[in-house]
Amino acid sequence: MPYASWAQAAKFHEMERRGEISPEVVAEFDKASRGRRLPQRVTPEVTHWHPAKIGQPKRGHRYKP
Repeated sequence: MPYASWAQAAKFHEMERRGEISPEVVAEFDKASRGRRLPQRVTPEVTHWHPAKIGQPKRGHRYKP
């Protein structure tokens, strides 16, 4: 599985250095990501969702009578 961004790659290498993740996992990700152009950071695509807000208008929106 390749890295999603350079920030994630840096995080994995830092975790490897601290001993929180095995070197084999980092090597697998490095091999899968080799040659790919990765963005610096990736924003999450999932927005925060709250069940109480379903069907409510957006802020500043008025319903037409």
